Amino acid sequence: MEINDLRYFIRAVELESISRAADALGITQPALSRQIRELENELKQPLLVRTGRGVQPTDAGRRFATEAARILEEVDALPRSLRSSNSSPTGVVSLAMPASIANGLLPRLYAVLGREFPGIHLKVSEAVSSTSAEWLRNRTVDLAIQYERADIGNLHADKLIDEPLCLISAPGRELTAAPCIDFATIEQIELILPSRDSGLRRMLEFDAARLGLKLHISVEIDSVSAMKNLVAAGLGHTILPQFSVLAEVAAGLMVAKMIGAPRLTRGLVIARLAHRTPSLAMLTVIQAIRDVMDQYVFGPR
Repeated sequence: MEINDLRYFIRAVELESISRAADALGITQPALSRQIRELENELKQPLLVRTGRGVQPTDAGRRFATEAARILEEVDALPRSLRSSNSSPTGVVSLAMPASIANGLLPRLYAVLGREFPGIHLKVSEAVSSTSAEWLRNRTVDLAIQYERADIGNLHADKLIDEPLCLISAPGRELTAAPCIDFATIEQIELILPSRDSGLRRMLEFDAARLGLKLHISVEIDSVSAMKNLVAAGLGHTILPQFSVLAEVAAGLMVAKMIGAPRLTRGLVIARLAHRTPSLAMLTVIQAIRDVMDQYVFGPR
């Protein structure tokens, strides 16, 4: 059960309509119906009764909506309470994340924590998602930023962002002056990509095949830093998440063009052990990560 499940259910109860709730939430009606159905299956009882005019909560649905609203109030109040609390959070928090995220996130994350929460000592390790999942299970780390995947076992994962994928080129070698580039255009160039063991590579090849396209890969290399070095030297182009090249783009060393038509993204989640209650310091780090990612991926709000 996710926080969004609670939000979606409450919206349906408030509006007494699946279709109106779906419109208000910006999702499709079948998607909302499916999520409510999965929620009912998880709780093993019906929560809504379908009527000719919309939906009404059952007795269990009313009780669930009341408790869900209380939980959401506490969740929504958390950022404010963290910033206004007289008792500043302290302690060590260990965090794992992919190397592709670390370069863009860490300077900004450490700056925020050092300025607003100096009592938190953040320890960071780089790891692919499968490794960080094992580290969470054996308590080597407290938290892990991972790429979204279906099978997470006994972990609890909250969505952070859908991170845009970009075509990365050396200055002067970009294929267009526009900020975005069609995926079909990428079929025409030689790419520097990781091997098929990489989730990014598998995702790109799946999307290309779905669109009837073929990627032309000139170099396979399982190192984000090495891929960027080759691109910076003008030896080809690569595709990476936006966060992984923030520093290089800001310094004028690389050019990033967001891939559109269709827009390609990779979902990022923050994961922890499902049965472990997070400390105030852990919750503070999670919120700081959200704030940094929102600002630099979506811009100031």
